[in-house]
Order: sequence, then C-alpha cells, then structure tokens
Amino acid sequence: MTSGQFKKIVVGLRLDPFFKAEDAEKYSYSAEANQVVKGARDLAAKTEASLHLITVLEDNAVDLTASTPWIPSFKWKDTQMERLVEDTSKLAVESLNKQLTALQSSFQGACELSTQLVRAEYAASGILKEAVSQKASLIVLGAGVKADKYFTRGYSTPLTVMSESLIPVLVIGRSCTRDFSKSKLRLLLADDLREQSAPAMVSALDWAASLQGAADVKQVHIEELSEQQMRRVLSQTVPELRSTADHGKLVEDMIKALEKSFAERLKQRVQGAEERLQKAGGAFHFEVRRCSDVRNELETAADEFDADIVVFSRHQKIHRRPFLVGRVTYQAMLSQKRGVMVIP
Repeated sequence: MTSGQFKKIVVGLRLDPFFKAEDAEKYSYSAEANQVVKGARDLAAKTEASLHLITVLEDNAVDLTASTPWIPSFKWKDTQMERLVEDTSKLAVESLNKQLTALQSSFQGACELSTQLVRAEYAASGILKEAVSQKASLIVLGAGVKADKYFTRGYSTPLTVMSESLIPVLVIGRSCTRDFSKSKLRLLLADDLREQSAPAMVSALDWAASLQGAADVKQVHIEELSEQQMRRVLSQTVPELRSTADHGKLVEDMIKALEKSFAERLKQRVQGAEERLQKAGGAFHFEVRRCSDVRNELETAADEFDADIVVFSRHQKIHRRPFLVGRVTYQAMLSQKRGVMVIP
C-alpha cells in the first residue's frame, strides 16, 4: 500500500434479498450500512478514489427455509421443490438489483460510484473475489452482529475477509460515529513489535500521508506486563533478587531499560515514513505503554488520542473462530467505537 494507492474502494453491504422492492426508490438499508457507506464515501473523497458498492446473494439464502416469505405466492400442487428454489432465486436477484439501482440513484457524493450484485457460496468469498476482480485497494465492511456458529453472517464475514484479504480491510461498527470527512483524521497504529508487522506500519503511515491534509498518527506499543508481573518474573530468574532487599530499585531499572528498548525499536521501524507524513502536513507521535490487559489499555489509548481508526497488522492466522486475525484485533472490533483497519 503506497501513497495515493486507494483508487478503488469496494464496499460490502447487507441488503435483504426478500425486501419487496416494487418501488424503485426503496431499499433495505440499516443504520450500520448507512454509516459504512458514509465512511467509505468520505475516505474516497480524501484519496480521490472511486466507490464500488456490492451486495452478495449467498447460495444458501434461497433454500427452502429462506423461501418462506415467497411461499404464499406459489401454488404448491403445481410447483416442484427445484422450481420453487429457482423462482425464489430469481425474485431475490430482482429485488437486490432494484435496491442497488435505487441506492445508486440516491447516492450523494463527489466520487464515482458503481454497484454490483455478486453470487457466491458465502458472503466473504464473494467480497474477496469482487475485490480482486475490481483491482481494489481497500475493502470497507460493517461489523454486523455476533454469530455464534461458523456462518457467513455476523462477525464471521468481516473476520474472514480481514483474515484472507490481500489488501487492507476497514471494518466500521454499528455504534461508530466517527466523522471521516473532517480535515484531519487521527490514526492509532497498534504495533506489537513483531518483525512481520513492520511493513504494515510503514504502509499505514504512507496512507495517512496520502490523505487530503494528511493525518495525525500515533504509533503505540502496549506491553502486557505489570510491575507485579515483572517483579514475579525477575524474582524467579535473577539471583540478586533472592539476596537483596532492594527489589523495587532493580525492578524499576529493568522496566526503564525495557521501555527505552521498545521506544527505540518503534522509532526505527518507521524511519523515513514518519518524515513523509510530516512533510505532507501530518503529525507523528509514538508511545510505549505497560498494562495487565492489552484490550483495555488499547481502548484507553485510543480514547485519549481520540482516534478515528485503529490500525493493526495481520501477521498470523489462528484457525479457531472467531480469532482469525488475532485476539486483540478481534476484541478491538467488538468495541465498535471507531474504525478498525487490518493491513496484511
């Protein structure tokens, strides 16, 4: 992801395939979908990108169970099950196409807009395939609602897309009220200091520099280590702690040395990228924090910085749902206060 690269943004929307859209000016539009489109539109304006709005009709959305809303319109004696599913599928396609047409007609924004109905087995696979087809550089999705089972709806869709996408993914929760159109966005880069994460942090800074007016960025590393934990670890590993009474001084010195080391590593990882950001008009800060709970400390840091988007690197896959993109990323998305961007 280089400066100015966000030239096409694919936006995955949830539309009801059984919405009675006889009126071409109507569409099934949730509050979350409205927030997602608005956020994508504002980012498109900041990056001079075009928008491609899609909705996915899943294969399992037109099975017999899902056909219930249409059942009264069929004569059961004259209808075979295969025909029922086929006719239901046609009605769903017609409804979604009408909704997309209505959505495009009502769209207000300075950027170029296109829409597409995608057929796929699962919503996530349809979104990923369309993003590749459109040569998109960003995917924007809503967080949806929690799904307890492995299914395409709920958190499973955005988590799967974030886990498998080859391009950055921005997830906007239903409670997110951040204004992405303001003159300066604020990005919090959650850096875990892993070697695999460094390129993503640089890419995030380059994207921040490409925004109109650039953005203010804070790179933060949160170490899950309290003073009590540090004291316990040292007492088990350092012989001096068993023979001296001044445990606190040694612990304090070790913590200071660790924090200094973390700070130096943070600065080295984005060397050059922060200069490009500042030349573009943005501001850059970095900070090391210690805590006993990363998720709570990350939320605190985001609140204190008033972050609009929290940026993570995707450096691993944990094949146990729902933790597909890392425990902290998943938990941060659940807060839904602000956008969550994952960069592969």
